[in-house]
Amino acid sequence: MDGVYAYDGDHVALLRGSSPKDIGDEAWITELPSIDKVMISTRKGLFELDRDLRIHPVRLPPEISPGSAMTDFPPGRIAVIGTAHNMYSMTRTGRIDPIPGAAGEDYPAGRPFIGVPPGRDVMAIIGDRELHVLAMQPDCPMGAERGPG
Repeated sequence: MDGVYAYDGDHVALLRGSSPKDIGDEAWITELPSIDKVMISTRKGLFELDRDLRIHPVRLPPEISPGSAMTDFPPGRIAVIGTAHNMYSMTRTGRIDPIPGAAGEDYPAGRPFIGVPPGRDVMAIIGDRELHVLAMQPDCPMGAERGPG
């Protein structure tokens, strides 16, 4: 990998600060519209790509490894970060918290398979032994971070 490129509809340009020396190699880019972020995940860390196309490192709690799976969760207006043994929510402000009830499962290869069926307030999460469903409820601790609408 040479780095991360931006395409504006006319030109492709390498983004400053995106070389393997800066952010690591084997980058995964995840668009998270629910929290208005684009994240770049590498084995070296997690990085946010801002609106000005600048790359900023994100401080992760020690229990979250670089390269962990991430997905958007529109019903909760959060992103979900999956690790080998837990799931975490990330809010628009960048706050990262454990998701209640998710700890202790052994997720496949340390990266749970996660997805949100369109138009549903649930997320499907495949663990090593069974399928889990994360559902938004009005009294959910994440509800305070839901934002307008």
